[in-house]
Amino acid sequence: MLSLPSARAARPEAPVTARVLAANTASVRVLERLDLELVWRGASGSAPTSPDDTTHLERLIFADRALDDDTLDAVIALG
Repeated sequence: MLSLPSARAARPEAPVTARVLAANTASVRVLERLDLELVWRGASGSAPTSPDDTTHLERLIFADRALDDDTLDAVIALG
């Protein structure tokens, strides 16, 4: 079973990140219990471009450390 400590031990230079829809309060609570910090809140798109597009929904990004701008932009771009 993988764990947060295992991830940190395997690649200590790599941040641990997690994305969640803001309305998913149960998942938000899990990430908070893992001691991940909220580093970004917003939507990566302003309006849906297709029926399956969810980029307009508010998302939260959590991380175990501060993220540099390039890394944060890359995680935001994941939608």
